[in-house]
Amino acid sequence: MFGGGSGRGKETRKGKDILTNLEITFMEAIEGCQKSVAFDRTSVCGTCNGTKAKPGTGQTKCATCGGSGKVVYRQGFMTIAMQCNTCGGQGSVIKNPCTACYGKGSTTSKVTEQVNIPKGVDEGVKLRVAKKGHYSSNGQNGDLFINVKIRPHPYFKRVDYDIHTINKITVSQAALGAKIKIKTIQGDALITVDSGTQDGDVKKLNNYGISKLNSTSNQKGHHYVKFKIVIPNKLSSQERELYEKLSAVEEKPNEM
Repeated sequence: MFGGGSGRGKETRKGKDILTNLEITFMEAIEGCQKSVAFDRTSVCGTCNGTKAKPGTGQTKCATCGGSGKVVYRQGFMTIAMQCNTCGGQGSVIKNPCTACYGKGSTTSKVTEQVNIPKGVDEGVKLRVAKKGHYSSNGQNGDLFINVKIRPHPYFKRVDYDIHTINKITVSQAALGAKIKIKTIQGDALITVDSGTQDGDVKKLNNYGISKLNSTSNQKGHHYVKFKIVIPNKLSSQERELYEKLSAVEEKPNEM
C-alpha cells in the first residue's frame, strides 16, 4: 500500500454456512414434520464471550503499532504501510488468553436444532435455516442448509407433485366394471373401474396428490391409478367351468 493505506474499519464478514443431510420417510415429506438435526457448529465462546481474553482481563494496546494495526516504513520518497505482525492488524494484544477457547473467541461442539420440514418437500431440496451456521466475530452467523433425502415408499411413487400407483384388478372387474377401494395419501378412496378397462389403462383422481410448496391456495397434484389385470395361474373347478362357458361364446379375433 502507498500513501499510508486505508482508513476503513474492520470488514464485516458473515460466518460460514453449514450443510448437513437429513433423511425422512415418504409420508413425513408429504405431511410435513418437525425433526431434530445434529451437527458440529462453531459458536462464540461461553467463557470469554468472544473477547478471547481470560475473564477479568482484557486486551492491551499493541506496543509495536501503537494500536493502529499497521506499521509504516519510509524509503526515500515512498511510504509503505504494512499490517502489524505483532497484533495481526488488530491494534491490540491479549496477554492472558481465555483457557476455554485458547484465545480463539469461539469453540466447536455438537449441537442439535429443531427444524420444521414443510409438507410437500421433495428429494434433494435444500432447506435454509437463517443464522444457524458458524459464528463470526466480525459479522452475523452463517446459515444452516439441510439437504433432504426421502426414503422410497413401497406403494406410492412420486412424480413432481403427483402420486402414481399400480392397482390390480381381476378379468371380470376389467370386463364388467367394478367399484374398488385404493390407498391414497389422503386415506382410502372408492373409485370406479369402467367396463372394458384394458391392462395399463390409467384413471386420474383430481387433487389427491401432494400439496405444492409455497402455494397460497393450497394447490395439490393428482393421483394416477394404473390398472394391472391379473390372470389367475390356477383355477378352481367352478372357475374353469365358467371360463369354458365364456370361451364358447366369446369372440376370438386371432384364432384360426
